[in-house]
Parts: sequence; C-alpha cells; structure tokens
Amino acid sequence: MATRSLDIAIVGAGTGGLSTAAFLARDGHRVTLFERFEKPEAVGSGLLIQPTGQAVLSALGKLDDVLADGRKLVGIDGRTSPGLPVLSISYAPLGDDFFGLGLRRSSLFNAVYSAASEAGVEFELSREIIGFGNVDGAQPEIMDKSGRSLGAFDVAIDASGTFSRIRTAHLGDHGMNVFDYGAVWATLPMKDTGLNTTHLHQRFRGTRLMAGTLPIGCDEESEPVAAFFWSLRRSEFEAWRQTPIDEWKAEVLAAWPELDPMLMPVRSHEDLTHAVYADINVEPVLGPATVIIGDSAHGTSPQLGNGANLALVDAAVLAKCLRSSSSVSEALFSYAQARRTHVLTYQVMSAYLTPFFQSNYAPLGWVRDLTFGCLCSLPLMRKQFALILSGLKVGPFGRLDLSTLI
Repeated sequence: MATRSLDIAIVGAGTGGLSTAAFLARDGHRVTLFERFEKPEAVGSGLLIQPTGQAVLSALGKLDDVLADGRKLVGIDGRTSPGLPVLSISYAPLGDDFFGLGLRRSSLFNAVYSAASEAGVEFELSREIIGFGNVDGAQPEIMDKSGRSLGAFDVAIDASGTFSRIRTAHLGDHGMNVFDYGAVWATLPMKDTGLNTTHLHQRFRGTRLMAGTLPIGCDEESEPVAAFFWSLRRSEFEAWRQTPIDEWKAEVLAAWPELDPMLMPVRSHEDLTHAVYADINVEPVLGPATVIIGDSAHGTSPQLGNGANLALVDAAVLAKCLRSSSSVSEALFSYAQARRTHVLTYQVMSAYLTPFFQSNYAPLGWVRDLTFGCLCSLPLMRKQFALILSGLKVGPFGRLDLSTLI
C-alpha cells in the first residue's frame, strides 16, 4: 500500500492527532484534520516527554525544538511531607543518553502542529465531530453535531482525547472509568525554592494529599519555571473554589514549606486549571477503516506521565502499519496487535499504582511509605523502575525497541 494515496480523516488536534497527521501526510496521503475549536491550542501546564516520545519527535524533526524549550530531568524525587523518601527513580541505569524532558504543553503542541502544517495537512476548524458513519464499510463518513456527513474517507481516526464524543457514540461508557481524584495545575516560578531543577519533585501525605513540581524550562527572564500540581477529589472541587485562596495556600505550605516563593504569584483560583482524568480501555479498531488512538483509546491516570508519550508512539506505529500493509483493514489489525502489550502494560500499572497515591484507602499510603523507598534502592529493581518511567516497559520481561518505531 506504500504507493497508494489514501484520503484520511483525523479528529482532534492534540498530540496524537497532529503527530499522526504529520506522519501520514509525509507518506503522501491526503490528510484532513477536524478540530472543534476555531483555533487549536494546547490545554494544561506541563508534561514529561520520555525517551519513547523523544524518539518519535526526533523522527518528525522536532526534537531539537522541544529540547531548546524544555528542561532535561534525570529522575523523580518523591517524599512524604515530613521528608521521608518514597520514590527515588533515575534514568541512569538505562545509560547516559536517557533522560526525561519537562516541557510546556504549548511547546509540544507547537512542535507537532508545525510538523503537520509543514507536511501539508488540511485543517477543518470549528468542526465538532460526534461520530463516524458507515463504520462497517470500507469508507467511513465523518458526522458533525447536526448529523450531517462531511464526506467519506478511506481511513477515519479518532484522536479526540479522553472524553471523546466519537468513542462514546459508538461504544457508550464501555471501558471508561473516571477517576475520583483529579488535580489543579499552574505554571509557576521555581526561583528561591531550593528545589533541584533536574528532578520531578513530589510530596505525599497519606493517599489524599499529593503535590508535585515538574521543571519545564525558563521564563522570559531565563529563570526556571515548573508545572505545579495539587491533587484534588472531583467531588471537592467546588468546595475548593469557595475556599479563600490564602487558606488553600496555607494548606499547601503546611505540607511543603519550600513552595512559599512559588505560590506567591497565585492570587485567585482562576490562576490554576482543573484537570479530570479517566482510565480508558477499549479495542482501538471500530471497523475495517476506522480506528481510535491516544487517550481516546487508552487514557490513564497521570501517575506515570505517559499519556502524550503513548499517543506519540501510536502515531508512529499506525503510520508504519499503513506504510507496510497491503490493505487498510490489515494495517489497522497490525496496529492493534503491535500496540496491545505496550499499552496494556501501562494501563495495568496505572490501575494498580494510582490507589497508592490518590485514593480514600489510607492503609495503601502506609504500605507505600514503608515499601516503595526500599524497592527503589534494590539494585535489581532500579533498572525496572527506570524502564517503567521511560515508557519502555513491555509486559513483565520485555522492552520497547525504539529503533523499530518508525
């Protein structure tokens, strides 16, 4: 199928949609990307690009751009609020070339958006797509919110994110579990905090309090900034909004006093963004020419920080399968097979690890504090934790081969 040009529709101008569009347009396909907003842009503060995501960005020719904007990280330092070590994970066991990249979401968006634009992707903006028509046929249709068809395509790809209306239209709530805990986020200065800018820092108190700082680059004055996040139950969000901001800041500082300089710019609740997370686990292939990718197919909690990285890998693998298969249906089947074990590995770990950090089960916090630090110090476990963090873990004993992605 390498010589056949396909008409491909992609819904969603996020990380997965834009990177997939860029790869497919580069392969000579006619790619139309539908986005519900008038102007696509990044949502959120920061994220951690792992070696898996870095490999894909390198293939897109955009790794140097994001390296210039972000901050190289050597590991994670997670502690209880009194300072007891809980998580100490380093990339070092994998080699000197492995690191995490703390990055503004806007920087990642700009990189993949420019890759798609340069490849000749056609953008259809202000198009709210609610489903696919003729999913059992060889040419699925793109249906807008009025139920009107916007055309038939050789391939239809849903990359519209965790709360995809397309997935819900075809599968309902099957495979979706919204987490009880979310977070509030903001980009804040790290100056005068004393925090090391080479680590993702986290603080825990039981399983109900979790905070973190992810270095993501510098501000206009070349001072380091971080994505700050604070765990929050969905049911308590409105109560949080009604609490005076200074009272909330005092609660944060009681758990993590070093953040006093960081929180000074926070004047109101509007300075922070609320995020809700869900576990998504659905079969990605809807029909012979219809597929779901990224968070729409396999959203997880943010504990392992791999949502964007999994979506980038999805993009590279899907393009490779379409490039090397004899038909669209064969390509989508190959894609589902190729991604199954890697994705499942992180879904399982997310499901089992999240309650140790965000839940109402206090005893899990005691178990975490007593055991995780010891596990991280065991020589046999250091490389395994590094593989998990890097996004390279595949099943109990496997490792993703980055050279095979493209």
